[in-house]
Amino acid sequence: MAAATGMMSLVLLGFVANVIAQTLIVALLYFVPFGIAAAVTGSAATPPGFGEHEGIALAACLIGGLGAFLLYRPEPGLGDSYASLLRQAEEQGRASMAPAEAVPAAATALPPASAPATPAPPPAPTVPERPDSYEQLMEDLLDVAESEIVMPAKLYEMGRRFAVLSPMERTVEVLREQLSFSENMNLRRIVQIALRFFDRPDFDPASVHDLVLAGLEDGEDWVRFDALRAGDVLGYRDDAFLAHVTAIADGMEAPPLDEQIPASDAALQARVRAARLLEKLAAA
Repeated sequence: MAAATGMMSLVLLGFVANVIAQTLIVALLYFVPFGIAAAVTGSAATPPGFGEHEGIALAACLIGGLGAFLLYRPEPGLGDSYASLLRQAEEQGRASMAPAEAVPAAATALPPASAPATPAPPPAPTVPERPDSYEQLMEDLLDVAESEIVMPAKLYEMGRRFAVLSPMERTVEVLREQLSFSENMNLRRIVQIALRFFDRPDFDPASVHDLVLAGLEDGEDWVRFDALRAGDVLGYRDDAFLAHVTAIADGMEAPPLDEQIPASDAALQARVRAARLLEKLAAA
């Protein structure tokens, strides 16, 4: 109700201001032409008295302003809505200033240490890798044979793949008949590397003794290096094997284990390997 009364007061004030403004406009329009005429002719012109036309114009302004005042009706509920908004704003302001409610301790307490943990889901079953086949290995060997540069890691990978194939008899046959006499040094190295990983319970080292001796007699130092390691792992201690090891060492005394040997010097690497093997066998 108070808001509606305020709105009516504003309308009444607007009506009074409208009357004053309209009166000034009428007077301005009435006297301006005479001022312009005086400026043009150079002589002052006296305006006629306030006549019938001027009275009609002023009366029309008064009637229009009074009609607007009488016809104005505020929208229903406008004052109430405005007051409601004020009340809501006041309530929200009070709520924001109110102290926060204490959170119950039970809501933030951690579960006791003795509480059983949720069991983890079982791991997803792993799909076993497809085992190598001799055909696949032979295809990969062709890639090695055709490559100008082959990293040692690739040779070790190929040797391990041969060593885990079954049956062992067929693997030995493939190594002996197709690789051990190859003109490609890397393929001959793969033979000796594979023999290093043949130390399995179901394998007889004597069945590849000739392959190791052939590696010790090879013209390439890296092949002899790999054959020395293969014979040592397979446990060869016979006279033929020791004679080849002694020949490769060529009288060298085994250097300390922490001494760095140039990796690019294949001949020196083979001699050091042979000298250290002889030293180990002598100390056994």
